[in-house]
Amino acid sequence: MSTDQLPGGFVIDASELDALPEGSVVLADTGDIGCVYAKWPEHHLASLYGPWYQTGYEVPCDSDEIELPARLIWHPEWS
Repeated sequence: MSTDQLPGGFVIDASELDALPEGSVVLADTGDIGCVYAKWPEHHLASLYGPWYQTGYEVPCDSDEIELPARLIWHPEWS
């Protein structure tokens, strides 16, 4: 998925999170700056729990566990 397909830089459903490449970072729309998630599907725990790592947590989560909409704050194509 290209970033220009995301309206206003927001991801609005879990399938859009799934389509983002490794290294993408989103900020969940919870009002809490700590709800930042980085996609790292190659990590050894990702196959058990999901590819998304929230700051401050050791165990990742699946796309459907992230509160949406979420703002895309980093995409690997932006580098």
